[in-house]
Order: sequence, then structure tokens, then C-alpha cells
Amino acid sequence: MCLAGTSAGATSSCGLTSPAVVNGDSHIHLNSQGLESFISGGQRHSANEIPFGGGIQVHNQLAVNTTEHQCQFCLKTFSRKQDCKVHEKAHTGESLFKCKFCEKSFRRNQDCTIHEMSHTGEKPFKCQFCDKSFSQKHNCKNHEMTHTGERPFKCQFCEKPFCKKQECKIHEMIHTGEKPFKCQFCKKSFTQKYNCKIHEMTHTGEKPFSCRFCEKTFSRKQDRKTHEITHTGEKPFKCQFCEKSFSQRHNWKTHEMTHTGEKPFKCQCCEKSFSKKQDCKNHEMKPFKCQFCEKPFSKKQDCKLHEMIHTGEKPFNCQFCEKAFRRKQDCKTHEMSHTGERPFKCQFCERSFIWKQHCKTHEMTHTGEKPYKCKFCGKSFCRTQDCKNHEMTHTGEKPFKCRFCEKSFIHNVHCKTHEMIHTGERPFECQICKKSFTTKQHCVTHEMIHFKAVNRLDSVQSVQLYPQDMISSPNANLI
Repeated sequence: MCLAGTSAGATSSCGLTSPAVVNGDSHIHLNSQGLESFISGGQRHSANEIPFGGGIQVHNQLAVNTTEHQCQFCLKTFSRKQDCKVHEKAHTGESLFKCKFCEKSFRRNQDCTIHEMSHTGEKPFKCQFCDKSFSQKHNCKNHEMTHTGERPFKCQFCEKPFCKKQECKIHEMIHTGEKPFKCQFCKKSFTQKYNCKIHEMTHTGEKPFSCRFCEKTFSRKQDRKTHEITHTGEKPFKCQFCEKSFSQRHNWKTHEMTHTGEKPFKCQCCEKSFSKKQDCKNHEMKPFKCQFCEKPFSKKQDCKLHEMIHTGEKPFNCQFCEKAFRRKQDCKTHEMSHTGERPFKCQFCERSFIWKQHCKTHEMTHTGEKPYKCKFCGKSFCRTQDCKNHEMTHTGEKPFKCRFCEKSFIHNVHCKTHEMIHTGERPFECQICKKSFTTKQHCVTHEMIHFKAVNRLDSVQSVQLYPQDMISSPNANLI
């Protein structure tokens, strides 16, 4: 294409029709990629040889004469004819490019090629920092930013950085309150088109993704994948610190934080931090208040359980004894003490346990595994709670405070036991003499005094009742 220094529609000196005037006797040549050359005074110059002023004039003239291609079905316009044609196929439903492995078809050849890689397993773009590879170049670049720490797109409101431009735009909508995608069935609106479509399926009842192993259907492809793992037993996400593996990505990431100690989600009201975003939100909100003491809770269920302390309600009764419990799980666990059931067996010895966690902790005594390390002295522990309690000896933190005096404690159980001194409560009763104690251990120790006394009495009675047997015994001289 030639833009020459003659009147519109005239033929330039180079023989091509000129659609516009640029500057006197100067004109330019365009190819499909844009500016190719610049002709001034009968001499041809390359694109990068255009004088600064002339370049500005050329740029302005091109901006004025850019042709807009309008979709024949809607009012949308495009700068390139090819983009307009691809868009129009969305209206006609035309899909020219078909996958050679399945029945799927695509409007663009590039989309079809990328899809076919999901069949062949081809991933031509390799990360330069690790062994990961990708089917698309932009996905590879985005991944490499996780190694370099590069985040080129910054929010214009809070300067938060992002790897992807789209993620930055979506984040900025939090500041502006913009939600451009509206549900066609109700008044709800969304920042992302995908979330809007998923929501609309709750109205239509549409669930296009079917499980390959059973008849279950899902509205989201990811939900289908997560469900199918329950059939295959696949656990693709492996912890880099221990041998544990997980079926879901978010569970895997949360687990690794127990090794690193990372807690990225911080409460806006206090200094507390959390490994899970939802836990942080629940902590910040605490919308459920106890109707008796106004203690706030993040979960309704926790609030109800707490209120039972005030009402004394214990709806779950043991079927073997008169004991009752606030929680169903506590009742079931207690009943195992009657039945002798211990469903969790150690894989190294014959010991079995009522609790799964107790079994896992016990197995660590065989493997020697102590995954939780103190961040102050490097001491390691089998249980995360033991590690946390130990770290408090370094920090001097005593989070559990007595309600009646100024004393504070590292352990909640020690705090509760101390408070019984103030309340006079003694919940553990000796089954022999009915004496009561503040702790179960003290009660058990006391009951042993009775058992020892009974054993001594039995031995004395046996001597008094059968003295002749003792004397006539061949070993009597040894007594």
C-alpha cells in the first residue's frame, strides 16, 4: 500500500494508488506488518531513517486513516479484518478447524493446535529455571516470574504488583467496585465473566461436566476433576519436605506451610496471622455471638457448642453408660472405650488407637520423623502443638489468662485447672470414697491408694485363714 503526497485517489510516482496525502512530494509504503519504507525527493529510506518530524506526521496520518472493520451482526469494531472475521464466527457458530484426535472444533487454527497438544502431551516451552514445561509460551513466561519474583503490573490504587495484566485489572475492580458481568436471571453482578456463567448455572440447573466413573455431574470442570480423584485415588501433589501427598492443590499448599511456618494471611484488627485465607476471614468477622456472655465466634456451629456450656445441654448420650456429650464425635469416641474398638492401627507394631492423630504421632516414634522445628533453637517435634508450646518458652508468651486473677499460662488446660481453685470446682470423683479432685491424674493417683490397701488386706487375710498351710509347707523355713 502506498500513501503518497498527491490528492486522494491519484496515482503516485511509484505507480500505486494513494488514498491520502502525507506531506508534499513524500510518501510511504506499508506492508501487512505496518511501515515498510519512506520515499522523499525520489529516494527510498527505510522505516527507521524517517526524520523525527516526518515520523510524527506519518504516524498522525496513519492514525487518521486506520480502517475500522465492523461486525455485520453486532456493532463491535476491529482494527484488523482477520480479527473481525474470527469474531463473526462466534455469531454464525462456524468452526473451521477440527481437532484430529476428538470431535472438538475451533474458530482459530492456533486454538486448535494448542488443544491438540493436550492429546499428544507436547509441551514445547520449557522453564529456564526448573524442569517444568508448558504448551503455551505465555504460560511459561508467567511461571518463570515465580522464580524471578518479577511482577510488572501494578495496581493504580494500592500499587500491589501482579504477574498478569488481567489479574491486575480484576484486582482494581475491588477498588472501583466495578462488576461488569450481570446475571440474566437475578440482580447479582460479578467482576469476572467466568464466575457469572457459573452462577447462572445455579438458575438453569446446567451441569455440563460428567464424571467418567459414575453418573455425577458438575457445573465446573475443576470440581469434576477433584471428584474423579475420589475414584482413582490419585494424589498428584507431593510435599517437598516429607513423604505426604494430596489430591487437592490447596490442601497441599496449606500442609507445606506447617513445615515453613508461613502464615501469609494477616488479621487487619490484630497481629494474628493464618495459613488459610478463610480462617483469617472467619477470625476477622466473628459474626456469631453467644446469647449468654456475648463471646464472638467465626462459625455458627462453634457458637452453638459454646452456648451448651451455659445451658448444660448434652444431647448425645452414650449407649453403654449414663455419660452425655455436647458433640456427636466425642460421644462416638467415648463409646469405643466400652467396645474396645481401636480402628487406627500402627503399620510398624501391633498397637492400635482410637484417634487417627494419635496413631500418626505414635508412628513417628518408629520412623524418627519430627517435622515441626522450633524457629528459635532448631529443636524438632512430632506434633505442631508441642512445637508451638515450646516456642512460647523462648518468647515468654502466656496466652491463657485466669478470669479471676492476673496469672497467665502457656497451656489452656493448666489455666482451667488453676481457675478451679477460685471456683471450688472438683469434677473428678473417686469411685471408692467419693473424694473429688481438680485433675483426673490426681484422682487416679488417689484411687491407687485404695487398690493397694485392698491388696495388702487380701494377703493378710490369707495368712490368718490358712496358717497351717503356711507352716506345713516345705518352704516354711524360707518365710
